[in-house]
Amino acid sequence: MSPAPFSGATPGRGQKQMSETRESFGVCTASSLLVALMLAFLLSLLLTLADFHDAGEFWPVLGLRSLFLVWVALLSLFILCRLGRLLAGTSVVARHWVAFGTVQLVVLGLSLLVVNFNQFLVDPVRTAQESPQLFVLRNLGVSLIVCMVLLRYVTLYERWKVQVQSEAQARLHSLQARIRPHFLFNTLNTIASLIPEQPEQAEQATMDLADLLRTGLKDESSHLLADELELVRGYLRIESLRLGERLQVEWLLDDDLPLDRPVPALLLQPLVENAVIH
Repeated sequence: MSPAPFSGATPGRGQKQMSETRESFGVCTASSLLVALMLAFLLSLLLTLADFHDAGEFWPVLGLRSLFLVWVALLSLFILCRLGRLLAGTSVVARHWVAFGTVQLVVLGLSLLVVNFNQFLVDPVRTAQESPQLFVLRNLGVSLIVCMVLLRYVTLYERWKVQVQSEAQARLHSLQARIRPHFLFNTLNTIASLIPEQPEQAEQATMDLADLLRTGLKDESSHLLADELELVRGYLRIESLRLGERLQVEWLLDDDLPLDRPVPALLLQPLVENAVIH
């Protein structure tokens, strides 16, 4: 049996929501802010442990270094977030160089600011034998190494993500190419046999077949779960014309099913097709 189709589903709406414009650097998110703050604290802890001499100065130095690096992270993220839309059309390499230069400039500016507050910040943050110039150069050197490591990680991560998406897209296209011809000729023969005596059912079967083919041929690889369920219903209507009473379908759908959630196109239809065949 085939229940009434879901209403209110707009094809392609989920795909449009997923393809909304995002910032070029991908840093204007809460997760990026959290990661940056965690890295700032871990780096400050590592630097403090590296030149740890007096237990009484450990926590003050750690706190001031954490404050310094947190401001570096916050200002860098703010500037990159503001620059993101301006550099939306540039290459990935150019964006990485902009990010690298931004962090270095922020470190330089804050280091010079710290040097000017001798009575409050310089003595706890740097050693007594360290000159202000050496303090600034050391911060720039540490920032240089950390930025190079992070940019290398980001580059490898972006390549891996693109590769995974390409492989998933290739598998999806391969699956769609296999399922379309599978029952195409049987459906056309069924429609041809229905036209003389049952033209209304032939018209409905033609529309259901058109929906399946349109979904498989369109460029968008995802749609709403409600649209996918409607495609499955159309497929079952086509198969019921051929199989008759041999095909018995019982729908058990949860009341809180997320019908507006985007899913890959033709995700459920192959499973239902295999169930019908086997």
